Amino acid sequence: MPRWKQRKQALTSAWQANPLLFCGLLLTLCAALLPIWIARYLPLLDYPGHLANLFVWRHLHDPALRYDSYYQENLVPLPYWVQYGMEYLLAIPFGEEAAQKLFLSLAIALLPASVALFGRQLGRDPWVSVLAFPLAWNMNVSHGFLAYVGGLPLLFFALCCALRFADSPSIFRGILTTLLGVCLYFSHILIWGAFLCIGSVLSILSVSSWSLRRLLCLPLPFVPVGLVGVWAQLYGNAEKTNLPVAGKGLSAYEGVYNTFSANLGMISGWTMNTLPGLRDEHLYSGILLGGYLLLLLSSLWCRNPSFDNGHRAQNPIVSMLRSLVCSRALWGFLITAILYFSLPRSLLRPFYWFAINRRLAVLLCLFALFLISGSLLRSRLRQVTLLAMMALSIVYTIDISAHFVRFNRRNHGFDELMAQVPLGKQVLPLMFAPGDRDALMNCFNQWGSYIQIRQGGFMTPYFPVEFPLKVHKRLPSPVWDAPGEFHFAYHAPGWDYVLLHGATQLPIFSGSDPRLRLVDRRGAWSLFQKEENNP
Repeated sequence: MPRWKQRKQALTSAWQANPLLFCGLLLTLCAALLPIWIARYLPLLDYPGHLANLFVWRHLHDPALRYDSYYQENLVPLPYWVQYGMEYLLAIPFGEEAAQKLFLSLAIALLPASVALFGRQLGRDPWVSVLAFPLAWNMNVSHGFLAYVGGLPLLFFALCCALRFADSPSIFRGILTTLLGVCLYFSHILIWGAFLCIGSVLSILSVSSWSLRRLLCLPLPFVPVGLVGVWAQLYGNAEKTNLPVAGKGLSAYEGVYNTFSANLGMISGWTMNTLPGLRDEHLYSGILLGGYLLLLLSSLWCRNPSFDNGHRAQNPIVSMLRSLVCSRALWGFLITAILYFSLPRSLLRPFYWFAINRRLAVLLCLFALFLISGSLLRSRLRQVTLLAMMALSIVYTIDISAHFVRFNRRNHGFDELMAQVPLGKQVLPLMFAPGDRDALMNCFNQWGSYIQIRQGGFMTPYFPVEFPLKVHKRLPSPVWDAPGEFHFAYHAPGWDYVLLHGATQLPIFSGSDPRLRLVDRRGAWSLFQKEENNP
């Protein structure tokens, strides 16, 4: 019987045996995507900046928007190609805003699917992926690290292909593994590095029978993946993005490191943390941890657990120890833990790179899921635990959705004020209140990106990496996170309006200064127009 028919038959049998779990899985998936589509604006830190980059790239030469007066393409071989490339293609039929939401939706939905596929490759029950649903909405999403978030499911797909190639080499599997590995570099450099470290070790452990051919084939996918990444870093010439991979050595690097205990305490803050307050990283994370421990400890008395080497043991304690000592799941978890606890918290030189090891916290938790052995459907306790984890994920994502809806309702004044600005007029954003009570991050730091999408022209740059665009002409403006430095004589030329969010003590925005006329106020938003006699 063909493999696809076997899988279809197994899926049909599983559905007939556990329809409640399958219905719960569908509801969990729908709830996981609800925050993305329930409202227009997502209060995520870097999200608007990425959207503006995509929009300007696609409309660079539109004469009505005049982007090419300030920007030019800079399509060098650097990470983020996967994100922007996919969004560019999706924007052709759906438009830019929908394209970015579709990309994030794919990243959220495919993470549990990729965990299930890789878990199956390790000999684990694919239902362990249920615990990946709440982890999909992690701190990386809150920061708007879309390239990294999109690279996580791609990593597990690539690892799955690498292990299949190691066990049974073929030209097709080798090419597929190499292509996926190269895509990992063009997704995010941390994901690429994790693939090289984890994939190479697990591939060695996946070889069922050694031979000279197997020995020669084993490194084939990883060598070109590593070389392409090194070449791209050397060739990519965007300012402040090149790593000194040759000639300077380790002395060129300077990072900030956490203690072991600080890194341990940081895990909860960088996994389930999308809501303001502590409800998600304390209550929701605590429930998820309890369910995980229950499933993990139940492996001790679960009958006939199967492990990634295909053997079964009669003694549950012996089988558990064998799983923990000999399994690829444990080695994957240990390598991820070594990366997490040894990498710096942030890099200071040769350029500033925020949150390095912290981004790996969710990857560490995902690899911990594979330590759960045995069938998750054979025990009633495990089935109930899976349903509880689905309910947790649904409650968590509905909670996120409610905050996003309130955020959009509160800031409807932004759209109302911008509707009063003629197309083509330049609007300078000054965010004196960078945050919102329904958002975890300072979501207004890059809000000027939405202005740029509407009005065209120039906007204060938010990213140090000039990709896929490079600025060749600038308008004077304060640094995006220092609105209080605004001086009319220096910053006003080139701008027609000034949009404020939050209150300020600067006298020029009192409403009585003749140089700036107050157009309207809506909630925390204020729009000022520069008088024509003040160039």
